[in-house]
Amino acid sequence: MKRNLFVSVKDNVRDCLQNNKIKFFTLMFILFVALVTGIIVAIKCYSNASIADLSHYGLVSLEGGAITSSFFSRLLSLILVMALLLVFSLTKFCLPLAYLVLAYRTYLLGLNLTLMFILYGFPGIILSFLIALPCQLICLFVLSVYYIFLCDSLNNPCCVSRLNMRYRLKCFLFTLAVLIAVCLVESLLIIIFNGQVILVL
Repeated sequence: MKRNLFVSVKDNVRDCLQNNKIKFFTLMFILFVALVTGIIVAIKCYSNASIADLSHYGLVSLEGGAITSSFFSRLLSLILVMALLLVFSLTKFCLPLAYLVLAYRTYLLGLNLTLMFILYGFPGIILSFLIALPCQLICLFVLSVYYIFLCDSLNNPCCVSRLNMRYRLKCFLFTLAVLIAVCLVESLLIIIFNGQVILVL
């Protein structure tokens, strides 16, 4: 049963991306540019940043057991992005706005990953490249596929009115479940590696 569900989801994702190759690769290129831009800005403008300035960035110190509150902060942020993408998917004219939301989130990812390295040195490398980067890239990929799925439903003549809303609700809940799992894994890895800081975008 679980295997059939996994195969079904995998096939649906593959078919959707094949039908929207241009949209998907355009979005991936924009996100790559945004990530690199965030890294460059962090190196040029924040090379003298200090841990005292932590609250000004998307980094939260885990001293005092803030892992639980940071988990819900990250989850709330992701839900907000999902809600925005859901609204923007209702018309093709909002596509630039959806790309802008995802690009800005990716820019912040590049900026804050670099700041982790600047502020924490070698521990920052572990946090950035072994934990935060993979988890956040998975989140971005899931959000991108989620948005493309929602847009694709508008072009499907079978998905109209109530059926369309049910399809969108299923997409929202399934995506939310995946993102919750990613956030949980990221939190567990932070605990295992005794991280000092966590990324909250």
